[in-house]
Amino acid sequence: MKFELKSENLLLRALNEESAPYLCKFYEKNYDYLALWEPNLSRQLLLADAMKGFMAADFKNMLLGKSIRYWFSFKSSPEILIGAINFQNIKKGAFKSCQIGYKIDEGFSGLGLTCEAAACAISSLFSDENLHRIEAISATNNIPSIKLAEKLGFVREGINRECVNINGNWKDCYQYSLLNGELKGL
Repeated sequence: MKFELKSENLLLRALNEESAPYLCKFYEKNYDYLALWEPNLSRQLLLADAMKGFMAADFKNMLLGKSIRYWFSFKSSPEILIGAINFQNIKKGAFKSCQIGYKIDEGFSGLGLTCEAAACAISSLFSDENLHRIEAISATNNIPSIKLAEKLGFVREGINRECVNINGNWKDCYQYSLLNGELKGL
């Protein structure tokens, strides 16, 4: 897997524990916004040692080929993280699939940056990792996530009833998939 990708405006990087202070800033700034959609988000993650542990595990999983998380920033200011695209449960063999997740700084939401970053990362996974299918799961009330998935060409396959617990509430989610060759241009 590639550790770094570039799109027209963005730099996407897989980060390790040395980047924990930048990630703490990102989560501190966006905690309330992300808590609406992100399962297992805890204020404990805002502590430097907890973030270092999270990032070390994240980076190890990437080295093992199980997952990858690209944090993205503008090329002109790489030290300011504005979002992330992650792929987990990467399967090879007969499945050649994974699941995608994404997040963005609330101040940059709605500008098309997550779409640009996701398209870049998806394109890389399809070509470099020879994946066949990428799945997305979005809470039925997460309109920005739904719009992004559909803009990228993901096809809604159905509803997963009460499939994720966010802030103590079970949420119904739409199940989406994108097959290699279906990624829509921006």
